[in-house]
Amino acid sequence: MGPRADAHWAGLLGMVGLRSDSPSERSRVLALRLVQRPHADRFALLRVIVTLASALVGCGGGAPLGHPAHVLSAGKATIGAGVAGTFAMESSPTVPASVARLRDMAIAPDVSPWVAARAGFGGGFEGGLGATTRALRVDARRAFELWNRSWALSVGMGASALLAAPPRGAATGVYGVGLDIPVVLGWRSRADLYSIWAGPRLGGEILSGQLDLSGVATTASGRSLNLGGVVGLRAGLRHLYAVVELDFAYRAAEGTVGPEAVSVRGVTLTPFGGLVVSF
Repeated sequence: MGPRADAHWAGLLGMVGLRSDSPSERSRVLALRLVQRPHADRFALLRVIVTLASALVGCGGGAPLGHPAHVLSAGKATIGAGVAGTFAMESSPTVPASVARLRDMAIAPDVSPWVAARAGFGGGFEGGLGATTRALRVDARRAFELWNRSWALSVGMGASALLAAPPRGAATGVYGVGLDIPVVLGWRSRADLYSIWAGPRLGGEILSGQLDLSGVATTASGRSLNLGGVVGLRAGLRHLYAVVELDFAYRAAEGTVGPEAVSVRGVTLTPFGGLVVSF
């Protein structure tokens, strides 16, 4: 993560009286403070989460779901923070520069902080807002409870605003939009101490803008299709939960970098860990 992102993190955490040096520690202390503040302060922290959408700039990383199959009931909400990383399973350690540029835009292998808030709307519906250094994602989903309500099937849709490459030099940066459809089946214990979930997750992205190549603003564009899935586990006590999740996908991307047409394909793994507070 770059100096600009570090400065934003320091300023935002200062707004809630926190200080930390590493991305993982920043996420951990932010989530812990959420359970130590009264409700009014938690909504102030929610505003900080929204502000992070403009502050998380300078590195990549994937956008996890971070939630089980069961939805929140009406009037309930969660706020979470964690760290996610995207790792490309490449067969060759060296690739042409243009292919590497497309890979960095479309796949974004890196580690990123993650923050999110979710709210239940009633009737089996839930919505959420999440941010990483690459994407601001808003989503809605509908869950259907099964087998004495211990199991649930969730069908959702998310839309993302993407920053695939930040502005640099004379280049304006590369921006885009994304769409994903997660379908997860999950189980939870009777007291909601444990939850597990798994299912397919499909998505696509369209990117366009300019890259800085040796001081020259170069037009770049791309589009990608992601076919994969997700498996996750949540465990906790009272209002604080630990969440671990693994997203996996086959990604196919093609586009142009300057006059050159390029494509990249491969498998990615996106592990995630974080803390979630419910209230």
